[in-house]
Amino acid sequence: SLYIYLVRDKKYFYLASIFFLLAILMRPNEIIWLLVLLLLLIYYFHLYLNKQKIFIFLLIAFCLVSITLILNKLTYGSYLSFGYLNFQTSTLPTEFSQHNFSILKIWQFLIVPFSWHTKVFFSNIYHYLFLLIWPYYIFAGIALFNIFKNKTSLFKIWFRYFFLSLFISLLILIYYANWELADPMVKTYNSISISYVRYFLPIYILLLPFVALGILSVGDYLASKFKKCKKIKLVSNIFLILCLSIFSLRLAFFAPYDGLLETKKNILTYYQQFQAVKNIVPPSAVIMTDRSDKIFFPVFSVFVPQADLPLWSRIENLRSAREVFYFTDKADNEIQLMNEEAREYNLELVQMTKIDKNFRLFIIISTN
Repeated sequence: SLYIYLVRDKKYFYLASIFFLLAILMRPNEIIWLLVLLLLLIYYFHLYLNKQKIFIFLLIAFCLVSITLILNKLTYGSYLSFGYLNFQTSTLPTEFSQHNFSILKIWQFLIVPFSWHTKVFFSNIYHYLFLLIWPYYIFAGIALFNIFKNKTSLFKIWFRYFFLSLFISLLILIYYANWELADPMVKTYNSISISYVRYFLPIYILLLPFVALGILSVGDYLASKFKKCKKIKLVSNIFLILCLSIFSLRLAFFAPYDGLLETKKNILTYYQQFQAVKNIVPPSAVIMTDRSDKIFFPVFSVFVPQADLPLWSRIENLRSAREVFYFTDKADNEIQLMNEEAREYNLELVQMTKIDKNFRLFIIISTN
C-alpha cells in the first residue's frame, strides 16, 4: 500500500493513503512501526514525492482523524481515548500526565511501554519464539553457518537481510517480550493463540528464507556426498519440507487447549451455551459474566466485573431499569462470598438453572 502510494500512478495513491491511515487509526498503539515503515519508504523513494501527493495525504489524514476523534468522543467520552486508556477516569497514560511529562517518559512509552522485566523477557522468548517452532531454527542455523563460511556471490544480500531481520526482531522483542499477561489462565492454556505468537509473527516470517536456504544446503551437502544418487537433493528437500509441514500441522491442529480441533469443540460448546441461555433470558436483559462475554454479545448486553471498580452499587442502579443475570462456572463457596457482598446492597444471586457440567445461570434479585 505504501509502496503504491509513493511509486505508482496517481489513481492508486488515494486508496493507498486511506489504507495506511486506517491501519494507524484502527490500531493506534502500532503507530511507531507504521511510521518507521513510512519514513523508510519516503527515504528510498523521495524522488516520487511531490506537493500534490503530500497535500492529498494530509487531507485524507485530516478527514479520517476527525471522524475517529468524533467516534472516540461518542464511544469513550473523550476525543483522545483509543480503547487502551482508563475509561472510568478518562485519563491519559501516566507518561503524558502533566506532573510526569518528559521526553524520557515519552520515549519509554514508545519503546518499552511495559517497562523492562528480564525474567519475563527471556521466558517469553524461550516459550513463544524458540520452543514453539524449534525445528525451524535448526535449518536457519545451518543456513547462517553456510552464509558466513562460504561467502558466495549472494553473501552481501544475505548479510544485509540477516542484520535487517535481526534489527527488526530485536525491536519487536524489546517492545513486546517484556509484557507480562495479567491473566495467568491464558499462559496456562494457550500456546499458539496467545498474543505473543501474534506479535512475534513478523519474526517467524523473517526466519523463513533462512529455513529454506538451510533445507537447500542440506540437499546440496547430500548431493556432494552421494553423487551417484542424482535425485537425492530433490528427495531430501521434499522430505524435510514434509517433516516441517507435519510438525506445523500437528501444532496447529493438535495443540492441547487451542489447536483447531480443540477450538472446534469449544465453539460448538459456546453455541450450545448461548442457545440454552437465549431460551431463558429475555432479550432486554443484561448478562454479567467472568470470561464469556463474546458468547452473548451482541445479541445481549454484556459486562465483565472489573476488580478495581465498584460492582454491586452499579448493579443496584442497573436493576431498576433491566433484569440482570450472571453466567458463571464459579463454585458454591465463591458464589456465597459474592452473595455476602451483594446483600449489602439488598441484592442476591439466585440460581435459575445449570447450563452444562461447568456453567450455571443466576438471576440477580432484590431482597427488599
